[in-house]
Amino acid sequence: MQYLMQYNEWYFDNFAFVIHELFLYTVGLLLKHERFNLGLQLMSNGYYVGDATDNPNEPMRKFSIIHQHLDSFKFRNQRLKLNRASVRADILEKRSHASGLRFVDLMQADFVLFFFDAITAYKEKGGQRWRPETLVYYRECAPPFEIFARSESLQYFSKVAPLLGIKSKAELGEMLPLFGVQGTPIYLPKWDVFRSISLEGALNFDKLVTKP
Repeated sequence: MQYLMQYNEWYFDNFAFVIHELFLYTVGLLLKHERFNLGLQLMSNGYYVGDATDNPNEPMRKFSIIHQHLDSFKFRNQRLKLNRASVRADILEKRSHASGLRFVDLMQADFVLFFFDAITAYKEKGGQRWRPETLVYYRECAPPFEIFARSESLQYFSKVAPLLGIKSKAELGEMLPLFGVQGTPIYLPKWDVFRSISLEGALNFDKLVTKP
């Protein structure tokens, strides 16, 4: 009976997973083709969820509502003794092989969504919600994401900056130390005691805006 109840609770997890996956791909494609204004619009617009929320008086939610915690992945990890940091990320990575979009482009989208959600939540004194599942695959010595590598150019950075919820490199530098510091509302994703992500490395921070 216990397993039957769990199954009922997780019955719609597949739909939540696919919606999250499609949103990642949409943002990933927009970034890849430098349609930054459309990407920003997707992140800035509210999403109508009606009464499918704990508070029906607030039917409009931020894009982060698209990321839902799915207990079925945790159960799968435990039942099969996979010992994986993120079964969800594993599935996203495998499904990307036949998608036509590189997994690193999904990771780039996930990173931008995470960062924008964190900064806007901090400025608006709201709750940070987006968890960048795919970044478990980002390695310590990995190169910066493409749009930030290209942002060595001031002209290019000016187009990308709004996707981070900031206006300048100086403002970005002020925000970075707030991530993961006790007492601040901005969390830094961790997958175990030692594994996290270098924000400065992913952002190419030291080389940002070093060229015209």
